[in-house]
Amino acid sequence: MASVELVNLSTGTWKAIVCDGYNPDGTKKRVKRTIKVNPNSTEDSQRKQAKRQAEALETDYRRHLITEAKKIRLYDVAKEFLESKPMAESTKAGYLALLDRRIKDKIGNIYIQDLTPRQIREFYKYLEQDPARPAHNVSKDKDKQKPKTRSKTGKLSGTSRKHYHQFLSAVLNFAVRSGYIVVNPIAAVDPPRQDTKESEFLEGEDVARLMEALEDCPDPMWQAFFTLDLFSSCRPGELIALNWSDLEVKEEGADIKRYILTISAGANRVKGEGTIRTDRPKTKASIRSIVLPPEAVQPLLRWKAVQAALRLKCGKGWEEHGAMFTNNTGRRLYISTPTHKWREIQQRYELKDVPLYSLRHTGASLLIAAGCDVKEVSGRLGHSRTSTTLDTYTHLFEKAQQHTADVMSAAIAKARKEAK
Repeated sequence: MASVELVNLSTGTWKAIVCDGYNPDGTKKRVKRTIKVNPNSTEDSQRKQAKRQAEALETDYRRHLITEAKKIRLYDVAKEFLESKPMAESTKAGYLALLDRRIKDKIGNIYIQDLTPRQIREFYKYLEQDPARPAHNVSKDKDKQKPKTRSKTGKLSGTSRKHYHQFLSAVLNFAVRSGYIVVNPIAAVDPPRQDTKESEFLEGEDVARLMEALEDCPDPMWQAFFTLDLFSSCRPGELIALNWSDLEVKEEGADIKRYILTISAGANRVKGEGTIRTDRPKTKASIRSIVLPPEAVQPLLRWKAVQAALRLKCGKGWEEHGAMFTNNTGRRLYISTPTHKWREIQQRYELKDVPLYSLRHTGASLLIAAGCDVKEVSGRLGHSRTSTTLDTYTHLFEKAQQHTADVMSAAIAKARKEAK
């Protein structure tokens, strides 16, 4: 039987209560919900409105559309989800940033049992208009005198907004499995539009200019870092996590060496500790071995010699033994440092303005153009599914397939001509 209790007449706030039998411990099964009615109505009118909502609540409860679970806020469910689900530290840090940056203030205090599709849609509209965060360590725009942002439009990109949708979907699915709600409200919401450009990468002439710039780069570590990034197609965080023991040199005959780089860890920033090497990289599939050409390894070996001299000079002050990429005192690089250095090199050598992650995409594009199939490319990138590789580089695979068709056509035409 449904009943109502007045909470605040001036705001039209009432409490609806549905009772349904007893729990094993003898206490009554109760579902309580806070409901809102017209605050300008009389108390009798408000009571009638509240009663109708309470009866609708009782109907939903009888149809198993709601549960008697204790009311809990979306923010608390999200924290419970992050604490209970195994995931890479970098992934968890990214989700926490989404939660604390915008979700907490806008919809985090809504009880998850009261969250509606309309509220989620309104949150997505807010994301469309909210400015992107300023980029760190970037000078102000001289014309507009405003800090530059990570986004070229000044607004959140479609990719960023989609990350919010994916995180909320995961949290609300967890809420269903945990018995907090029966129906997932996000199922009735369209995801944000993917309006972000296709993956940016460098093409032939730009790659040549980059290699010339790296050869001229006076800093041996950054020469090695960005050269390895291009040739390996690794994520920047995977390179930061590398130890020298991850590079294996195999002798395969006179003057023939095979260089194998093993990716088995990621990097994560920990407050008060700087950058740490994690137990595993982003996904299980990210654990992989990559064969490197000598051009990628030579800058590494030059940097290794320089690093050894720095370690000798630093003596007991050297902070971390074994890390491949470090500062002058042996500390593993901060997560954001390669991005800042990449911007400096781009400006100094007037390179094409693309994000650091584009080096990974460039490596993949070169492999595809060379005729490598999707499985080979996916394995080198560390994607957990080949579908991810296809989705990311669809246009490149289509272009490569057309090239293959043209080559086949030319080969058959040549054979027929020679047969005559």
